[in-house]
Amino acid sequence: MNLNFPDLWHKLTAFTDHYRNFILCIFFTGILAVYLLGCDVATNSLIDPSRKVTAKQLQTEAHQLQSQYVEREKQLQLELELLTHNQQNFNDQLAFAVEDLEIQTTQRQQIIDTLGGLAVQAAQGNANPISALTTLIGLISAGSAVGLGLDSLRKDRVIKNLKTTSNTTTSKT
Repeated sequence: MNLNFPDLWHKLTAFTDHYRNFILCIFFTGILAVYLLGCDVATNSLIDPSRKVTAKQLQTEAHQLQSQYVEREKQLQLELELLTHNQQNFNDQLAFAVEDLEIQTTQRQQIIDTLGGLAVQAAQGNANPISALTTLIGLISAGSAVGLGLDSLRKDRVIKNLKTTSNTTTSKT
């Protein structure tokens, strides 16, 4: 076997020169195939942007973040319902307190007017014990009626609060 290297070298360079475009095409196709088959497509992570993730990992992160956002939204909705309930109770208590103050002011004014009327009658000498007793009984009965009405309103409010509290705790479980 007689290998003539200069002749072999000459044939190889002549072949390369003749099929240069084909050889370059094969070379670049090989590089492209290695890139496409050997490298995964990656992008920045949603949780840690300094880390690269694949499409499957990105999908997992997206589902994880979405479930966290949905859970947080539910928590905020419950907090909003509780705050709305507390605000409604506050508004009811405020309205009751304002109404109570108005009733007390009205009662006080009625007592002052009645006692003033009795004082005028006494000063004029027209006062008699029966009219004073009738006026006093009227004041007591009016005060009792108003007191019973306010007590009834207070009890209704307490019962309503107990019902809404039990409904709220039942719906949370």
